[in-house]
Amino acid sequence: MENFYLILGLSLVWTHELDAIRRREWKIFFIIGDWEEEKAYWFWIFAHIPLFFLSYYLFIPSESSGDHFIYKLGLDIFFIVHLLLHIFLAKHRENRFQSFGSKFLIFTVGICGILDLYIQFF
Repeated sequence: MENFYLILGLSLVWTHELDAIRRREWKIFFIIGDWEEEKAYWFWIFAHIPLFFLSYYLFIPSESSGDHFIYKLGLDIFFIVHLLLHIFLAKHRENRFQSFGSKFLIFTVGICGILDLYIQFF
């Protein structure tokens, strides 16, 4: 399956986002981390609607489309940057991603990005 790691990465990142709601990930973000809990929660939820939409909508173009390649490249880079942000923010006082499951999701998303990039270019 040509897009195995990309699709797996998408599945893992969206599962991570479910975990992120439980763990109040918005608290480690600049600006919204200081907002009232209910306001920050709803902002987080509604901010993910366009992200979900784009992640599925942009996957639809044909494999031969240059846009599809750029989308896949961008998604792989996002997976890796997402991992690096979590590593950078690991010591944040509001970081609640301490369980094996949370860390597994975060790290495997980044690994999927790396593996998919490797497959695309080598």
